[in-house]
Amino acid sequence: MATATGKTTRQLIGQLFHGLRGLARDHVHEIQHERKEEREARARAPVQISIAIGVTLVGGVLIGQALALGLTALGVPGWASCAIIGAIVLVVGIQLIKKLPGTGDMDTIPEHAIKRIGADLKELAAEVVHDVKTAGQPQLAATSRRDVTE
Repeated sequence: MATATGKTTRQLIGQLFHGLRGLARDHVHEIQHERKEEREARARAPVQISIAIGVTLVGGVLIGQALALGLTALGVPGWASCAIIGAIVLVVGIQLIKKLPGTGDMDTIPEHAIKRIGADLKELAAEVVHDVKTAGQPQLAATSRRDVTE
């Protein structure tokens, strides 16, 4: 049986499944790419954190020594100057450690790809419903976001 486009229903269904297969393949590749980017970002994170900690420690030690020497120049004994600065740095460090995010906050879900899959499925369902209402039989629109023809 031929439709308004001159193709049989079997050809249209075959074309639909071919398009769906291509769409699914595109989404799988997109999810794989997004997951790969997230894994690479997580792999770089420990190195970046280590460098930041090292630089911060060196800077903190130098500032602490400068403050302790400044207190000593004001007449405070050397041991007391170091103790005061050490106590301040200890309190600040404890507060910073409390604010660190847990590992449960890491994003491992490809949200962007999942949203695109949902949008594509809604678009496809709307086209099929529209085609069924207007022609009585499903037809593939050539103006869809992805060309599903061969």
